[in-house]
Amino acid sequence: MTHPETAQGPVDIGPHEGLEFALMRAGEKNVALFFEIEPGGLDEILSEGYCLVQFRQFLHEGRTYFTRIVFREGFEADEMRLKQLVSDKTKGIVPAREHEIGKILSYTPDKVNSFIRHASSLETS
Repeated sequence: MTHPETAQGPVDIGPHEGLEFALMRAGEKNVALFFEIEPGGLDEILSEGYCLVQFRQFLHEGRTYFTRIVFREGFEADEMRLKQLVSDKTKGIVPAREHEIGKILSYTPDKVNSFIRHASSLETS
């Protein structure tokens, strides 16, 4: 099965970018992950009682890049596991890891599989 693609990747995998907080407020997502960027609306959602964990992911040319995990109270175990998973230094696509990350972030298995296919094709090209 082939998937239409855009410059960002297959159109059927999302992304949730820009929608995370709306999905959280609607009860459709309990944990959101942000690499490098500070998401718009962060202060607002934190003032609504959501939680934030921020940690340094890497340093490049004197600039510190952070990973941020925003989560609903009661999902601390998911936040801790997600932090472990995204901090894993294993190179390449590890399907079991990607599925676990996807599950925590409320992606369907089909969307995770589509992401894995897309990311794997980038590794081999």
